[in-house]
Amino acid sequence: MCTLTIIEKTDKRWLITMNRDEALGRTEGEPVATIKNNQWCSWRPVDKQAGGSWFGVMQGCALALLNRYQDAEVLNTRTSSINQMPPEPLESRGRLIEELLACPDAAAFKRTVKAFESRKFAPFDLFIFNVADAQPELNCLTWTGFEWRYEQKTFVDRFFYTSSSVDYDEAKAYRLNAFNTLLQNLNKRPLNSHDIDSHSIDSHSIDAKAVLQLHQTHCAHNPSLGFNMSRPGRHTKSICQVSLSASHFHIDYYGPA
Repeated sequence: MCTLTIIEKTDKRWLITMNRDEALGRTEGEPVATIKNNQWCSWRPVDKQAGGSWFGVMQGCALALLNRYQDAEVLNTRTSSINQMPPEPLESRGRLIEELLACPDAAAFKRTVKAFESRKFAPFDLFIFNVADAQPELNCLTWTGFEWRYEQKTFVDRFFYTSSSVDYDEAKAYRLNAFNTLLQNLNKRPLNSHDIDSHSIDSHSIDAKAVLQLHQTHCAHNPSLGFNMSRPGRHTKSICQVSLSASHFHIDYYGPA
């Protein structure tokens, strides 16, 4: 149960913010950074239990992995129906980010992404946001439990995506509405629809603090629906926020709660 937003800023910078929703007892360790010539080359927060990550950033690229809870039932059905055999052991999805950040070049990065398809994982969506080229590109590698998909996402200057293991449709609608409301309030004009690719909104004026506050908001009538979610056994544990350009990134890490 995580939420990812991407918003274009001025000077070819992008603001990427992600909530990590996890079990109350699952702890996070110290983030890991690689540094060369006194500059950060990559950064990722770390799950202390499995050692992997759900978010990573390096020069010109950000990675965000959301557990695909909406397909968990599909996976359970598939694994339990194969001659009633025990499910195959699954690798930790958090290792995917770690492996990609270690790639020395673009060719190795592409080979690593393709090789994931021969391995066994629980369902996930892995977003790969590349701003190193003239035209930013957002791709998503999805494993549904039945099939692999790799697609380029079409968007203008903002993007929203969320997952949830409880009341997925309601949680998605609530969070998307809150995202659009933020854009509407900061632009002082109404939205024509809930289409987040609408050209009617200037996202450049939205600052990092406003987006962070959105990701910290609770839903009063149902705590499991908010960006900052809470329900028995699970809550929003941390928030990562990155300002990313082709040649620079700045990290703010809030957590664990």
